[in-house]
Amino acid sequence: SLFLDGNLVIHFKLNEHAGGSNIDVTEQPAELNALLDAMNALPDEAPAIMARLNLGQIIECRNARGEEFQMWHDPKKRCMIFKHAVVQSSAGGSSSILASCPKCSAILPPSRDGTLPDACPVCGCAMKASP
Repeated sequence: SLFLDGNLVIHFKLNEHAGGSNIDVTEQPAELNALLDAMNALPDEAPAIMARLNLGQIIECRNARGEEFQMWHDPKKRCMIFKHAVVQSSAGGSSSILASCPKCSAILPPSRDGTLPDACPVCGCAMKASP
């Protein structure tokens, strides 16, 4: 996957067959600008953040409430993955994994039991269970 700007991502898929191979290229809207706003990223930081996502790097940041989290793009699932550190009153901590919808890029927080919803609450896209 390749983020071109905050509103468009291009996905590449290599298809191998007996006579050789071909590459399928698809464009998908990306809601990266909204995500960058939620991260309190400055507009001049957006190109560097998109470059790091394109290189498969993890982005560490803080949201408006000061909560720390990590995000990265999973090219196979074609979605953003978020790891949010949850501070607990006892020693240590726990984390939960958030994902984004592969169709509309909406952020899908886990339910109280830590599982993702069966369908995207925004577009209704069915979510696949993690392997």
